[in-house]
Parts: sequence; C-alpha cells; structure tokens
Amino acid sequence: MAKTNQSNVFIRKGEVFFLNGALIKAHDSFGMEIMASDTFLLPSQIVSEATSKSNLQKAYYYAQQMMIEPEKKDIWQKSLDNCIASLPSNTQKKIWRACKENDMQKAICTIRVELKKEAALLN
Repeated sequence: MAKTNQSNVFIRKGEVFFLNGALIKAHDSFGMEIMASDTFLLPSQIVSEATSKSNLQKAYYYAQQMMIEPEKKDIWQKSLDNCIASLPSNTQKKIWRACKENDMQKAICTIRVELKKEAALLN
C-alpha cells in the first residue's frame, strides 16, 4: 500500500467521529490509520444544527447529514438546495453534481472551501 493513500488520526476519549457509514463515540483514546478511500469525518468536522448559523454552515450540516443518514437523503437534499441557492452557480453545480453522484465527501469539501472564503471575508 502506498503511504500517500493513508492518514493517521488520533481520536480522544468521548469524541464522536464518522467512519464508513457508522457514527462512533470513542470510549477510550486511540490512534488509527485510515485509507483515502474511507468515508471519514473527524470530530472537529462534525457540526450540530444548533451551531450552524449562516446558510453555508447549514448547507455543511445538511450535506453531513446526507452522508451520515443516507436513507433520509431526500429530506436533507431539499434543505441543502435552499441553503446553497445564494452561492455562485458554478459552486452550486459542483455541490449538486457531487450529491447526484452520492459523493458526499466531495460536496462537503466544496462547502468547506466556501466556508473558508466566508471566514476570510468576515475577518
């Protein structure tokens, strides 16, 4: 296995993370190696609806939920569509395309880029 396809992560006791379809709470601290092909959200990348204030933050939350709860994708998709309506059309298309292809990690990555731009404008 090529080393570039792997990432080492450390999870602290009590943190919640998402790995390949499972939302997991760590009972003990541990380190693990994940493959680039794994679907993974670090504890710092999981947001709650209550902390999502802007439309872009809410879009991230809904995309995250589509990854975590794929059986409710249609419900989350409608909310996501409403949140990204004000984004530039090329960004909207990237997110919609990723959702249509069920590549939620790509949709989340696109939204993260926009969140960084939004944060830079606010600072």
